[in-house]
Amino acid sequence: MTWRAISGEETETQACPVYACTRSAWESFKLKKLEGLAIGDDIMDQSFYESRKVAIEECLSHIAETNNVAQLVGDTFTRHYELYKALWNSGVRGSVIVCGSLKYPCRSLQFLAAALGGPALAGIIRRMLKESALNGFPDLTCLKAISQDKKEDITKTLLPFSSFKPASKSKKVLTEKLIIPEGTEFHIRFVEVKATDHLQSNQTLWLNYLRSQIDAGVLRVKAKWISDSTE
Repeated sequence: MTWRAISGEETETQACPVYACTRSAWESFKLKKLEGLAIGDDIMDQSFYESRKVAIEECLSHIAETNNVAQLVGDTFTRHYELYKALWNSGVRGSVIVCGSLKYPCRSLQFLAAALGGPALAGIIRRMLKESALNGFPDLTCLKAISQDKKEDITKTLLPFSSFKPASKSKKVLTEKLIIPEGTEFHIRFVEVKATDHLQSNQTLWLNYLRSQIDAGVLRVKAKWISDSTE
């Protein structure tokens, strides 16, 4: 069966796809006390969580208890897209909060949210905020979807892109929402890829946290050199 593997770009944190998903969920239920504050490097310090703990936990409770976290993320994406379009048309060429959620197609983020579920998504956001933990997230996020009635692999049907972030950025590709057949079973696995090097401390902490509720592990690979010379 198909696993759709995704990762951050070389110039970004490996958690970038998950990061974009958590940002959309966060923006959905962010309370007035947290207005103007997004999940980002500008607020990633040890005092941020503790000084806003009550408001943050109320927000995270909403995310964890929502019945359809994929719809929540999709609705937020639509709002962000419309806001970004309005900003662009008015001559404002960027908003860190808005643009960050639009790096990946809506249906991709919804697929990821559905696979994680509300409680796990809220937990990841909590750790990012509480522990100032952005770095060290596993290299790959592997996704899979199985239909309940026929037990068929429908990963490519729901997520047809050759990568999590397709080359095309047309409005249709970016904004098209995920239609989830009733009873679809989502699966997710986080993978840290290693050759001969050892896990760094922040990688170990993330893996230990994720393993408590999600499938996560280390994939050891061996390099095989192939000569490009011709006889």
